[in-house]
Amino acid sequence: MFHEFLLAEQKAEKVILLSFQWGSGDIAAARAEASLAELVRLAESADLEIIGESIQQREIIDPAYYAGKGKLIELGQMAKELGADCLVLDAELSGSQMSAIQKLIELKVIDRSILILDIFAARAKTKEGKIQVEIAQLEDLNARLRGSVEWLSRLGGGIGTRGPGETQLETDRRHIQRRLTKLKSQLKGIAKQRENVRKRRQQNEVVTVAVVGYTNAGKSSLINALCDSELYACDRLFASLDPLYRKLEVEGHEIVLMDTVGFVRELPPRLAEAFTATLDEIRTADIILQVTDISDPDREAQIAVVEEQLLKLGCNLKPRIHVMNKLDNNPEAIHERHFFRQSDYLKEIKISVKTGEGLSELRETLVELADMRLLPLNLQLPYGSEKILETIRRYGRIEELSYTEAGYQLRCKLPASQMSVLEAISNS
Repeated sequence: MFHEFLLAEQKAEKVILLSFQWGSGDIAAARAEASLAELVRLAESADLEIIGESIQQREIIDPAYYAGKGKLIELGQMAKELGADCLVLDAELSGSQMSAIQKLIELKVIDRSILILDIFAARAKTKEGKIQVEIAQLEDLNARLRGSVEWLSRLGGGIGTRGPGETQLETDRRHIQRRLTKLKSQLKGIAKQRENVRKRRQQNEVVTVAVVGYTNAGKSSLINALCDSELYACDRLFASLDPLYRKLEVEGHEIVLMDTVGFVRELPPRLAEAFTATLDEIRTADIILQVTDISDPDREAQIAVVEEQLLKLGCNLKPRIHVMNKLDNNPEAIHERHFFRQSDYLKEIKISVKTGEGLSELRETLVELADMRLLPLNLQLPYGSEKILETIRRYGRIEELSYTEAGYQLRCKLPASQMSVLEAISNS
């Protein structure tokens, strides 16, 4: 049964990568090279040993094999000569296509979606993260069952089989559906807890900042630098998966920065659906801090991917700061103009988390945006109004305070939601 393969001992696998160039010309060739480079990074993040890479130029998809039959036979022969365990295609294949390719070259085959799902399965640490990944894997498995059970039986252990193995998964759709129903129910409970936390933050006037961006743009490292925290960060795709929160207290504001899962080209739809509860954190944030690796030659395409995802989430119009990170790897970029229209963002800041350049400007910008939520006031409070003063200090900011014969004279800022605290003065 398939669950027996899922429980198989993991080992470093030797793989051959196949990407595609759609059409001809320099632009198509550049896109193909960038796509293969990302597939290489995905494979490395999954701890695979890459022993071969190839790009096939095509005009259309082969309905039976996706790739060209001759190319697949060539790679199958290469796999035998080099001792490869698996062929990884830079595509999303149906179960029948995978089965057809495996029959043709007698080698395990996985696609880009399975590779990403496998990385997510290895990275998920929290209960919520593990549930979300397992839902995505089961939905993916359910879809592929329609194509070919034979492909599943040939997978064996290793890449593409991590995640829900301990559930003793059967390849029966009814069993999968029962498991999915249970997992989705658990996820709803976690989502409700998350909603309660969000409401408490809103009640306490906490400013929430969702840190988003392409995978490996440096989101976790940036949060660590701003909040003096120790989130796990390394130079790998999807190093951080589970949503994590760190608090930044600056100039009277309490700001919570939320580390979110990195975006990537052609994120498997089932994965995006499973992570809806986590992505809601971006929708409900007060501010979006978008991080881009300024040293990546493919940065403009990566920005476009993030823009598309934010549009799908319906939060592309939120107050947004665009942080161009890793300036230390591309010092000349300090002189470059905006990569996208300036109107897309409230501000664009070039920084280096490694050297600290630009971080003070970023903190000041966060304070400015937090201040936009506050209303400026000039107040005269009678002595004995210490509780009102404490409320202003807690939820707003006192910028100037003096003592007169009549009482406290102050210049301050206060959120509109806390204006009711002043009713006692007007009624006295």
